[in-house]
Amino acid sequence: MRARQSLIGWGLLVLVLAFAALAPLADAVGPLRQNLMRVLAGPDALAPFGYDHLGRSMMARLAHGLRLSLMIALATAATAAAVGIALGTLAACWTAPRPRSREVNSSASRSCGRCCSIR
Repeated sequence: MRARQSLIGWGLLVLVLAFAALAPLADAVGPLRQNLMRVLAGPDALAPFGYDHLGRSMMARLAHGLRLSLMIALATAATAAAVGIALGTLAACWTAPRPRSREVNSSASRSCGRCCSIR
């Protein structure tokens, strides 16, 4: 069941990414171009999702908005990764010095009798 759900999720992700990448290439009308004769018109060959109140193609607007959202998400993830790696590296390099352990004489160590030696 989980494998099927995972496959469906990956399929939807690929579909969204393909739409964001390929829709502007097939877009004959830009996202800001108005056609006042098509205000609130239904779907047609140039605009499969119809037109808005200013006669702009909803598919073109959706595709360009999706591309912008994906670029912002990738930039945010890259920035968070860079900051996290930098802070993690600094934390690993600038730790407090550890006190030196004292040499323990082997005759002073005791064994609990089962698995470990207690010093």
